Amino acid sequence: MTVLVMTGLGVAGWAVGRSSSDAQAAGFAPSPAAATAAGGEGAAVFVSAGCGGCHALAAAGSTGAVGPDLDAAQPSQQAVADIVTSGRAAMPAFAGRLTPEEIEAVAGYVAESAGSP
Repeated sequence: MTVLVMTGLGVAGWAVGRSSSDAQAAGFAPSPAAATAAGGEGAAVFVSAGCGGCHALAAAGSTGAVGPDLDAAQPSQQAVADIVTSGRAAMPAFAGRLTPEEIEAVAGYVAESAGSP
């Protein structure tokens, strides 16, 4: 069981570190151009950062199952920003990979797309 969990986390880490074109090829998400047209900068960050490799979010067309289903979780913008910035559990921190503006954009996109109350 531990081996399976660790393997799953390794795959998640691989997906997070992949480029957006690799994520597209693997079926994780639409192209950054399509995402930007549909959801603005936050959607483009969601795609380029590889979020869909781990998270399901209907608006992004992602079906990742490693992390929480964002549609079901309906996280607030602040919760998303905090978790993306600092990381949590298997999710790495993105503070060094994304700018504060990109983090705010993706947090707003996720919260709005997931129907956060």
